[in-house]
Amino acid sequence: MQISAKHNEMALLSIISLISLVANLPTGSLSNIVDQRMLLATLGASVVIALFQYLQLLLSTVMLVS
Repeated sequence: MQISAKHNEMALLSIISLISLVANLPTGSLSNIVDQRMLLATLGASVVIALFQYLQLLLSTVMLVS
């Protein structure tokens, strides 16, 4: 269980890093390939998902300590 959680976290972190890098490139360089607004929307959604995953981890850790 712990190993799969680490893989999920690393995959999500990699996706967020890649999307943020591509979304911050100059507008002219990728305007024919990818819509920058779509990248930013995807980045926002993946950050929200990551925040909920870390909140779940934090709450489960607090429940174990109590």
